[in-house]
Amino acid sequence: MAPGWLITPRSYLADRIVPACEDIRLPAKSFGGGALSFEIGEVTTRSSMNRGLKGHLKRLAPTTRIEDGVIVDLRRNNPKNWAHILTNHLPICFIIAVKLGLHPSEMRPVLPRRTPIHIRRATELFGFSPILSDDALQGRGIRFEVKPWIGIRSARHIWVQTPFVRQALARARLDAPSERPLPSRVFISRRDARRLVNEAEIAKLLSAEGFEMLYAEDLSVIEQFRLFDRAETIVAIHGAGLAPLLYRSPSALPATVVELFPCGHVTDVWRAGCGQTGCRWIGVRGKIRPEHLRHAYDLRRPFLRYSLQDFEVDPVSVKRSLSGENFDNVMGEA
Repeated sequence: MAPGWLITPRSYLADRIVPACEDIRLPAKSFGGGALSFEIGEVTTRSSMNRGLKGHLKRLAPTTRIEDGVIVDLRRNNPKNWAHILTNHLPICFIIAVKLGLHPSEMRPVLPRRTPIHIRRATELFGFSPILSDDALQGRGIRFEVKPWIGIRSARHIWVQTPFVRQALARARLDAPSERPLPSRVFISRRDARRLVNEAEIAKLLSAEGFEMLYAEDLSVIEQFRLFDRAETIVAIHGAGLAPLLYRSPSALPATVVELFPCGHVTDVWRAGCGQTGCRWIGVRGKIRPEHLRHAYDLRRPFLRYSLQDFEVDPVSVKRSLSGENFDNVMGEA
C-alpha cells in the first residue's frame, strides 16, 4: 500500500494562532495474505439461524437435500452486506470455481433466505444460481476456510479479474449507454447509518466543483459497476457504496477517490483497494466529538464504539482534498 494523506478538520492543533487542517502523511504499509483452503465432496451445512425459538426449530427440522449443482455455504460474515458480498464472498467463489474447473452455473452459493434483491442480482450477474435458505442443507458441495477472514485483501483484486468474471460484466454491457446519465464527478452519500450531518453544505460545495450527489442504492447493480468504471473523481462516505471499486476494468482511466470518514471509523480498506485498481486515494476525517476522546486514546482495544455514528466533515478539508497536486508533489519526494 503506497503512502497516502489523511486531512483533518480545522483545529488549533496544527497552529495555535490560526485554525488549520492537519495533513497526516500515512506511510507505506504491507498487509499480509490469508490462507484459503477448500475441498469438494459430500457436505452437510448447518442452519444459519442459531438463536431463539426459530433457530431451535430449524435445528430440529430435517436437512434439505440439494441434488442440482455444487453447494457452497456463504452464510457467514454477513453476506447480506453489499460490500461484504462483493469483496469477500463472491471473490472466494470466483477463485474456487477457477481452481476446481467449475462453470459458475454449476455452483450454488447458499445465502440467507431474506437476502436483499440487489445482492441476489449481483450473484446471478456472474452466472451463479444462488439458494436462498436458512435450513441445514446436504449434497455435493465445497467446504472452505479463510484464516484470517480479512487476509484475502491481498489477492481478491486478482480473483475478480478471472476471465468468466470479466466476460459476465461484458455480457452485461458495462460500456453500454446507461439508463440515466452517470456523472464523471460524483459524490456518493449515505441515507442510513454513518450519515453526513452537514450533507447539504458539502453537496453545495461539491456541486460548485461539478459534482453530482447520489445514493448508491438508487442505482441498479450494473449502473454501480459502470459508475466506478467511468468516473474520474469520486467523493464518498466510507461504506458499502465503494464496493464496486474492486471490479473496475483494467482499461478504465485512473480515477481519484476522496473518502470521507467519521472519527469513529477510519480504515484503510478502500485505500488498499484504490492502490490495487490504479486509483489515487486521499482521506478526509470527520470532526472529533467530546465523547470520542476517552475511547480513542484507550490503546488496549480497537476504537469501534462510534463506527456507525452520524458525523460532520469540515468543508475546508473537503475543498483541500480536491487540490490534490499539493499532496502528489510531497508524496513524490517521499
